[in-house]
Amino acid sequence: MERIISSQKTKLQKERTKKGQISIRNKKTGKEARVTLQLNIPGAPNPRISKYGANESIARKRLAEAILLKYIELQKSKEFANIEVFSPECQIELNKFDEYMECVRNSQLKANGEREKIKNEVQHPISLYVERMIKTRKRLSEQKGIRKKRKISKKTVTNYWQTAKKQVLPYFGDKDAVTITKEEIEDYLESLDYSPKYIKDIKMILKLSFDIVVNEEKLRPDNPAEKIVIQSSKKSLGIEIEHLEQDRQEVWLDIFEKDGRQWAYLFEAILLTGARPEEGCGYKWKAMDFEKDIVHINNAYQDNEIYDENMERIGHERGDGELKTAESYRDVPMHPRLKRMLLMLKAKKMAEYKAKGKKWDENEYVFLNIYGLPFVPENLTNKMPQFIKKYDLEHMTTYGLRHSFATLCSTMGMPPEVLHVIMGHADFDTTRKYYIHITEERKKNEMMKLYMKQNSEQQLQSLIAESDKYFNAIRELRVQDIRPEKRLAS
Repeated sequence: MERIISSQKTKLQKERTKKGQISIRNKKTGKEARVTLQLNIPGAPNPRISKYGANESIARKRLAEAILLKYIELQKSKEFANIEVFSPECQIELNKFDEYMECVRNSQLKANGEREKIKNEVQHPISLYVERMIKTRKRLSEQKGIRKKRKISKKTVTNYWQTAKKQVLPYFGDKDAVTITKEEIEDYLESLDYSPKYIKDIKMILKLSFDIVVNEEKLRPDNPAEKIVIQSSKKSLGIEIEHLEQDRQEVWLDIFEKDGRQWAYLFEAILLTGARPEEGCGYKWKAMDFEKDIVHINNAYQDNEIYDENMERIGHERGDGELKTAESYRDVPMHPRLKRMLLMLKAKKMAEYKAKGKKWDENEYVFLNIYGLPFVPENLTNKMPQFIKKYDLEHMTTYGLRHSFATLCSTMGMPPEVLHVIMGHADFDTTRKYYIHITEERKKNEMMKLYMKQNSEQQLQSLIAESDKYFNAIRELRVQDIRPEKRLAS
């Protein structure tokens, strides 16, 4: 009876909740503003949008911007161009939302050319230099020939441009590059509720853009974004980064081989070579030297967006690409377990080729999806949660497999300078900060070595025996410490 009443109450509550009504929730880091939008589009799911902020005002402002972006996104699509996006009931509720209406008014001003007018009044809008910086890096990423030590990748250019459009241009785009201050940039960055890495990317876009203002155009003597320090998180200090302990790695490897799907074998290869996801996706048979037991890491398979000269997206392309840095081109000793798996897989594929009358090509990719195409890193990101759920495993990421490889190498005593080369890092500091994780077992072993230096083995064994005696005594007392009622019952 209670369950029926409870379910009825829940139903009534749901009925009273209007689509488009804003809810504010307390979170550990601040406030969460949340809304469910009821779309006036048959068959379309109603999106729930949540935004966080240090306080309610910031959270509501971000939510309003997100709602409007959703509206504009749908309006631009050919499918929904002539449809009122939000349902009438939803729109009524949104009209009560001050922050949303403010965003609507600003959007209308932009549409009417008012913001363009403002922009024209600014002599040196920073947006010009952001776009110029992005275009320059796009050209550099497309250049062929001698590989620079830190050649910018197409993926990095895409990420920069997407971040600039979402974060930098909406806030700074119309402001004068000559008058923007360091304090303005600091205040903006501090207001953002994103990861330190993402905020560093935003700061880098501003810094590179102001480099043009300072060094090329000579419009001001200083770069206001240059000396801004972004507070590092625990992750950036090399703490609490996901990785598998040695015994868990063996469990995962067994499951990879038991699963037998191509992407499971790819995960195994990443765990046994420490490759970046895009490097593992780009493995070809010609890079597997079974005579010398070496894996030549010299290719990356990527899915890159394509932009025209005006940085308008015109499509995307998949294919081989250059590695992150010159140091990324490296040779990794082939683990016996990896060798066995690869030879088994190669023999199977060669037999399939022969049965179909096809000639074997060493230029073929090692790991292919059901369509006969290489995997892309973005697809692996989606595969990992499926794999974990199926086999009831602990949380892990594709990059976590790379971290696990590095941690095991370090735990087994590999010198840092060797690990640095095998991981393909441009500088050792990256290896130390992000990839060397001290396991509990290693800490115990190292402390035991210290104890052995301080005491003789006989003294140490005596201390351990004494400790065990007291430990067992305490455990016995706990067993005997039964409450009176339980003792009587027995």
